[in-house]
Amino acid sequence: MELQLNGASLRQDLYKEKLIQFKMEEQPPLNQQKKTYKVTVRSEWCKKCGICIAFCPKAVFKADTFGLSQAQDPNQCIGCMLCVIRCPDFCIKVEPLGSGAEQPKEAGS
Repeated sequence: MELQLNGASLRQDLYKEKLIQFKMEEQPPLNQQKKTYKVTVRSEWCKKCGICIAFCPKAVFKADTFGLSQAQDPNQCIGCMLCVIRCPDFCIKVEPLGSGAEQPKEAGS
């Protein structure tokens, strides 16, 4: 019995060591840590269902006084596209802008 317990604890230690090593490797370089996204909601298409508000894991969307969805905190967007996939009216658009250091390019410039 003691051998099995020691073997199990040894396996757990190896697992923890590999998990820590994996987490250290998955960190992106400092200059590319966070991608930013432009979140656009076409309010004229929105039917106030609130699906985007309910499914957004980062709480990017809030309802305005009329119940229309608005992207009130687009800097928190992680680009998961759950809002785009679930919106029944196709009124949400999420576009990657690059890393946080880059600025969005204006149309016509």
